[in-house]
Amino acid sequence: MYIKKGYNPISALNHPPSWKGKHHSEDTKRKMSNIKHPSGKNHPWYGRHHTKEQKEKISGKNNYFYGIHMRGKDSPNYIDGRSPLADRIRKNEKYKEWRLMVLGKDKFTCQECRKRGVWLEVHHINPLMQIIKENNIDTLEKALICVDLWIITNGTTLCLECHYKYKRKKKQCLKTDTL
Repeated sequence: MYIKKGYNPISALNHPPSWKGKHHSEDTKRKMSNIKHPSGKNHPWYGRHHTKEQKEKISGKNNYFYGIHMRGKDSPNYIDGRSPLADRIRKNEKYKEWRLMVLGKDKFTCQECRKRGVWLEVHHINPLMQIIKENNIDTLEKALICVDLWIITNGTTLCLECHYKYKRKKKQCLKTDTL
């Protein structure tokens, strides 16, 4: 007997060759649907309710994944206070103005491949995190006052592809420096 490539007899989705051209009746389709997606009296939780303890456990007070301990300094993604500050700087109106000024300076053209009309990103020549560290910036107010952050010549316009290539090249340079 020849078995078609990709045929899996165990899978419920693949019917044996004898099913070719045949269809389930409406009654059978309804029964299969009730088994897969029970509702009403067929649902296992029909007529039952969570206890107060179960509701508290689900709500997040004691839930490990949604609890308060996953926020701020207790979050596994927390990097000594720098990440939230950088995010706040990037979302600030002054940063958005700086970004538009850099794009305007470069005439909305990628400075690497000279493309126009594509998705453009502003690349920091001196990285934002480096400027934050060097100037001991720990609040948004200090960032707004710092002159080094808002120098237009510190930014250059790159398209998405060139920005990705630049980041990749920089990572390779860092790897070879550490070896």
